[in-house]
Amino acid sequence: MSKETKSISELVNAVSEEMTRLDYKPTVLKQYHIVWNKLCKHAGVRPANDFDMEFGMKFLDEAMRAHPKHLNENSKHRWIKAIYTLADFKRTGILSLRREKRGFVFSDVAKSAFQQFTAHQSAIGLSEAHIRDTCLYLERFSKYLEQQCLENIAGLETWHVQGFVNSLAIYELPTITIRLACCGAPCVTCMRKGLSRPT
Repeated sequence: MSKETKSISELVNAVSEEMTRLDYKPTVLKQYHIVWNKLCKHAGVRPANDFDMEFGMKFLDEAMRAHPKHLNENSKHRWIKAIYTLADFKRTGILSLRREKRGFVFSDVAKSAFQQFTAHQSAIGLSEAHIRDTCLYLERFSKYLEQQCLENIAGLETWHVQGFVNSLAIYELPTITIRLACCGAPCVTCMRKGLSRPT
């Protein structure tokens, strides 16, 4: 999602697009959209910056009370997860709430290099949790590079990283800036040193 995104409806469209790209099951998206469609109707044209967990949970409480049928615990859990997923995506710009076994989807231009980069992180002893967090952002970064029509990862420059940060201006920048400080600049450095260049 770009910084031009302004409404809660557009935020929903952005997270839905990202989940589709990452091959989430259509049934999961259908379940989440039941909640998100109600949220969009409730929110109207309110800006995405108005949405957070507090806003979402207040809406959810009202929506559950107004629902014509009693929701079982599984349904309630899915509704809450839909709101949490949206809030987390708005806060960070990535989908972090997902199964540990779900693989990361890197675009072709960055796939080999990013895989080698994460292998390098593992080789120097960084924790699995740190590497997973890095991969969550590299996954999103690879999509950005594809959209920028980067033909070869060897052409990656620091300004690409800055452009990626700017593209996420809708999100809470402290979270993104910290993560990119951890993975963006070192990634560029590794590329230039040849540690992560595709073979």
